[in-house]
Amino acid sequence: MLQIVADCRCLVKSQVHAAKEKSHFSVARKPPQALIVQPANGAVLTPGYPLTLWGLGLDPEGGALGNAALSWSDSVSGTRGTGAEIELPNGLASGRHMLTLTVTDGDGMTSADSVTVYVGRLSRIWLPLVRKGFQ
Repeated sequence: MLQIVADCRCLVKSQVHAAKEKSHFSVARKPPQALIVQPANGAVLTPGYPLTLWGLGLDPEGGALGNAALSWSDSVSGTRGTGAEIELPNGLASGRHMLTLTVTDGDGMTSADSVTVYVGRLSRIWLPLVRKGFQ
């Protein structure tokens, strides 16, 4: 808990009294925020093509979080590494992947952001030929 000591001024019946009083109250800590910038949710990626994972971590009490506080994981391959930017020179294996960025602040509080991507080639869809005035 964060403790704050504040000076208060009181207003009574339209008269300002300059009495000072110390007030003690606690404010609960807030968890950090995680944001995946790249790749976009729903992206279709080419198998074997290099991929860069890029994200941000923000602590409301302390500002931007350093690389050690950001951890990447993949639903298929598990842990991918730490840092705001992770290079995957061989990309991801074919299939559907949920990529997760977990951030941890100095108080040990965590937050996560996830995106789902598909790795593979899209198959072509063939539609039947339709003609008007067919006899």
